Amino acid sequence: MTTKNFFGLLLGAMALSTIAASCQKDDTPADNSYIITFENAQLGEQGYANTQNYTEQDVTFECNYDAAFSSHNGFAISRLTDRSTPGYGNQHSVYAAQGAGGSNNFAVYFPWEGDQPSICLPKDVEHQVVSAYFCLTTYTYLAIVNGDDGYGAARKFELAQKDHFDVTAIGFDRANKEVGRLTFSMADYRGEQPVLFDDWRLVDLSALGRVNRILFEISSTDVGAYGPNTPTYFAIDNLKLDPATGH
Repeated sequence: MTTKNFFGLLLGAMALSTIAASCQKDDTPADNSYIITFENAQLGEQGYANTQNYTEQDVTFECNYDAAFSSHNGFAISRLTDRSTPGYGNQHSVYAAQGAGGSNNFAVYFPWEGDQPSICLPKDVEHQVVSAYFCLTTYTYLAIVNGDDGYGAARKFELAQKDHFDVTAIGFDRANKEVGRLTFSMADYRGEQPVLFDDWRLVDLSALGRVNRILFEISSTDVGAYGPNTPTYFAIDNLKLDPATGH
């Protein structure tokens, strides 16, 4: 074999190797998404933490605490699953057997009037929102189904009233400009049968786009002089984000 032919074969083999490697890379793109599970939270004997922010994988779930009312504003982390006790004293329980996908922990969101803590990424960082699991809390579920909020303020939802309990997720970019929003009903009595998030349900949140911050608003058709009579709580778990463009 001549030197010329040897180098020709060598270059051909290298080209084929490069093509094969390129095709393999294109056919199996990397999945850059990640999921916030809350499983790292230390909850102690009481089974919940509601006095400070929770951060996992550089994503912060804001939470403030008012000792005078023993109440949190924002995201408490919990593992409580008391499905029978009505009222404010059971505000940290989800109306499900456990966390989403058989996990232990989840977050419980509650906003104070005029103050809505958010889910925040680091400054100047934007990731695509993919999805999350949502479920009614026991406090909210029993108020909707039985009219039992522990205080007699909430009324039972009725098909005749076309009642619904809605959550609106709003995405903001790093310039704090709204880039997308999505409203979904966690209790919907506008059809022939009630639809309730009485267990974990996956919600596609991709309409929010690439965000630096996610804010939630809650509304109910049972409204009094001071706003919703229905307890404005929900549980969230397994929030999925993707830093890659187009995912």
